[in-house]
Amino acid sequence: MNRVVTIKDLVGMDIRGFHLNRLIGAGSYGAVYESSSGSERIAVKASTRESDILNEANALQRLFYCQYTPKYFFHQETTTPDGILHTIGQELLGPDLETIRRSVPWQAIKRPTLVRIAWQALSCLEASLSHPLQPIVSQSRSLTLGWPITIWMTMVI
Repeated sequence: MNRVVTIKDLVGMDIRGFHLNRLIGAGSYGAVYESSSGSERIAVKASTRESDILNEANALQRLFYCQYTPKYFFHQETTTPDGILHTIGQELLGPDLETIRRSVPWQAIKRPTLVRIAWQALSCLEASLSHPLQPIVSQSRSLTLGWPITIWMTMVI
């Protein structure tokens, strides 16, 4: 599966009973879709890289009762004509920081918001320190010890 082309073209697909409505983010990791099943809305992350999805799924499962990470609903592998698609269903949170920054007229995040972001980042760090480190293999194939990126990148404003 060529993830650069096909991972961003999944709108309309159904994953575990959730219809992928619109692409809300994409990068080298994969893509994130707003998805719905009836009145329930969630985020579905899709990737062709199994290890990334498994690391994040494990972290979300361990931090299920932590208020600073999105709630985990499922992990699924879906066979497509282009290969295996790995997905995570999780709580749909608000917009990412870049979207917020671009949406305000002054194109910056003001001090009170930065203070809230910093406070939540520290709270995430505190929550993550209560869980053991796990090995993470980077793209350069070097091994480091750390926490999955979900812990660091998920903040609610």
